[in-house]
Amino acid sequence: MTQSKNRSNAPAGEVRFGPFTFDSGSLRLSRHGRPLPLQTQPARALRALLEARGAIVSRKALQTAVWGDRHVDPELGLNQCIRRIRTALDDRAGAPLYVETVRGEGYRFVAPITDQTPPQSPEPERRRRLPSAAVAAMAILATAVTLMIGARGPTIDRAPEPAPRPDALNVPSDRDPARPVAMPPAAWEAFLAARQDRLAGLQDDPEASLERLQRAVALYPTFAPAWVELARTEQRRDQPRQARHERVVKALDRALEADPEMGEAHLLRADQAFFWEWDWDRARHHYEAAVRYAPERSDAHKGFAFWLSNQGRLDEAIRHVQQATRLDPVSVRLEADLGFFLMRAGRYDEAIEPCRRAIDLDPEGRPGHSCLLEASALLGSPQAPPIDSIESLMGLAGADEAALEEVLRGEESTLYRRYWKWTLAGFLKKAEAGRPHPIALARTYAQLGQPAEAARWLVQAEMQRSTFMPFIAIDPWLRKLSGEPEYDQLIQRLDLS
Repeated sequence: MTQSKNRSNAPAGEVRFGPFTFDSGSLRLSRHGRPLPLQTQPARALRALLEARGAIVSRKALQTAVWGDRHVDPELGLNQCIRRIRTALDDRAGAPLYVETVRGEGYRFVAPITDQTPPQSPEPERRRRLPSAAVAAMAILATAVTLMIGARGPTIDRAPEPAPRPDALNVPSDRDPARPVAMPPAAWEAFLAARQDRLAGLQDDPEASLERLQRAVALYPTFAPAWVELARTEQRRDQPRQARHERVVKALDRALEADPEMGEAHLLRADQAFFWEWDWDRARHHYEAAVRYAPERSDAHKGFAFWLSNQGRLDEAIRHVQQATRLDPVSVRLEADLGFFLMRAGRYDEAIEPCRRAIDLDPEGRPGHSCLLEASALLGSPQAPPIDSIESLMGLAGADEAALEEVLRGEESTLYRRYWKWTLAGFLKKAEAGRPHPIALARTYAQLGQPAEAARWLVQAEMQRSTFMPFIAIDPWLRKLSGEPEYDQLIQRLDLS
């Protein structure tokens, strides 16, 4: 295939998907009418994916569509193109709305596509209203359902094969083409609306999404992706924490009953076991399953790293976080997390670099600056205190000029201590106002060398079921509390020894 031949097969004119419009002739991409920057090579790859209309496009075919017969390094070429397309579409490899990676095969475009055809001459309304609406609905639904059932990605996984319903659209299953899969249109539409609201950040009031998803699973009880989306929605609802946990677990268990190989469901179930139940065996089972069934998900590797570090297997944990950063190379949070994992392993000098990378990715954000501050403090001399990071963190916390001057001026050797005293005062003020943060208080007291106070706040954190509790035995500040009776007893109760 040559480039010219590929271009001749491209869809003519403009196509629409979600809020985006793509002109296959000019290679221009826009969102709600506003042009988006997309270089020529990624735009050619996007055109090839759109042309395929949901079919898998092999890596070789994409390379030919973009570069013709010229050989290009795939890491520097096609992988970069796909990353740029996802950036432009605000898409994620781990939870794709548009471009899905099909392991070992290539990529495919998973969103419904609509051609922008020129207006036709008027026809009598009675003759054309029903047929055109029906054809459009069936085309969009057939594309959406076929992609959802064939997907091996973590969010829109295959649906099981219940008995066909008379009012359902039957699409062959990738597990057994001879057996149909029933997908009521209303179930798919309700699920998609709720999922897109979450990914677009529109779930300030999740009750509407909850209602949609409950309708979806009522219509199609073995719809695993809808059960997972229901679990995510329950996590966002304002409800007692124990009730929230029970509802989330119930939805995830239903998802796994429907599809035992759904990586995303295993990952979320593992998080519940790890951070809330403190059930290390159950967490291990689901994290391992998440990595096995969804190895392309950066959060699956990060989650498994949580469990490995909790078990003291820090070198293995670091390797999984490094893999997560390779899968998502522009994640600020993952770079900072890598720094913190290195700190937990006592590799303070190595932690400096990922902390700085996080700052480079987001100079105004908290994760990178917090990472660099702690790594520098743990490393000590000859690492100079990161004054810019301290100033940034204080600014993010609302410090005024007087506070900044009080902390930043004076001897460098006592800078960390002045900063920690200032943060402690803020945490204590929140505690007095009825908004305590026990883990933050425990770590700050530990940083200031007050182990008894730190241990006391850790007990409060246990009572609040803090999500940081699984790490108290490996946190470089908190493990200094070893020998404090309350701390040692807590380690025994949580089976962290």
